[in-house]
Amino acid sequence: MRPGVRLAEFYHACCFPVGLTCSAAAAKTLTEWITEGEPEWDMSMWDPRRFGEEWASFDFTVKRSSELYEHQYAIPYPHRLWKSGRPEQTTLLYDTLKAKGAVFGQVAGWERAFWFEKDRVKDDGKLSFHHEAWHDAVKAECEGVSDNVGVMDHGGFTRYEVEGPGATEFLNHVFCGAMPGVGRVKLSYMLTPKGKVWSEATIARLEENKYLLCGPALADQRDHDWMMQFLPEEGVSLKRGSEFDAALMVMGPKSRGALQLLTSGDLSKEAAPRMSVREITLSGAPVIALRMDFLFDEALARGIPVVAVGDGGNEIGMGKVADQVRAHVPYGDTCQCGCGGNGAVTGCDVLVTAAYSNWGCTAIAAAMAARAGNAKLLHTPGREALLLDTMVANGLINSTHGIVDDSIDGFPRHSHLAVAELCRTVVSRAL
Repeated sequence: MRPGVRLAEFYHACCFPVGLTCSAAAAKTLTEWITEGEPEWDMSMWDPRRFGEEWASFDFTVKRSSELYEHQYAIPYPHRLWKSGRPEQTTLLYDTLKAKGAVFGQVAGWERAFWFEKDRVKDDGKLSFHHEAWHDAVKAECEGVSDNVGVMDHGGFTRYEVEGPGATEFLNHVFCGAMPGVGRVKLSYMLTPKGKVWSEATIARLEENKYLLCGPALADQRDHDWMMQFLPEEGVSLKRGSEFDAALMVMGPKSRGALQLLTSGDLSKEAAPRMSVREITLSGAPVIALRMDFLFDEALARGIPVVAVGDGGNEIGMGKVADQVRAHVPYGDTCQCGCGGNGAVTGCDVLVTAAYSNWGCTAIAAAMAARAGNAKLLHTPGREALLLDTMVANGLINSTHGIVDDSIDGFPRHSHLAVAELCRTVVSRAL
């Protein structure tokens, strides 16, 4: 489902496997698209552009449609990997990874290594809502990356090159937040007119008027169409794809040392600070190197105690309970943005979980106040109200409902004030 891009006032609503079941939701969505410009729900996972223009051939479509129809009434195990019509698109490392025991999944037509078989852990093909063979293998991989270094072949990572004297003005219009400085990197979001998240991109500013944008594989054509509608007639060029057509992610506390063995370039913290970008030569090949922010990994490597707070499983530090996130949190095992990742993998020393992360922070502040015997450390209802009022006054949008109001993550204002008051009352009596 989606509005037509190249045909004005044309809308897609077809190919539902069970039409009557989907009819009410489809009618609601189409009505909102036509009358309001966008629907209440995020419909990106039903956008036909996720199949691209090149890879989803007629032969692939026939095979995959048949497989899906065969499983129409099968038990909907969450980790089932569809096998028909594959492989369709592979990276140069596909055969190497396969020889090392990679078990592949498919993301936007690309074969991507989801996990690796070992002598004691094999892909037995058994599906479950609980423990599956890959759980043990992925746990070992996450522990290895947390302590050492890991490399991920990220086939299908979208790339756009934006260049020209009007490039910065164009991107500032399409994305929320100002563009990074030359040689810097940031993650930014494209928003709809109502303030909902359309998509995201990692933006690297290579030169004063030249940017490289990287984003989710499933959104390649969709994001390109979105940006094209805002592209001015002159002063800016938007190129889909890049001469740097591969993407490797190197992560872990020993990643810098591993890369330094392959280049004469200086990868020190001073020469390559966090959230920076530059072109280097790696084993004789030119690459664009982006150094991202792994502050927690650095702290863990140095033995600095790390406390983390989380609620949904995607927060940094929730890697401490990664198995539970993947097993019990919706989409905890497979991110729905098309990146092929899952819940957080970075661990911590002490993890505080809460129905809403801010409440966990309020509790931590209360514990600090009790331990220090200092009531000034408490987060009070008055401070919470001031924060909420300030956010509304500055137009911050409640992501759950897509509107400007003083509720957060679906919880109304009075619930946040009540938690702060509860913590203040308990600690005040102990002081």
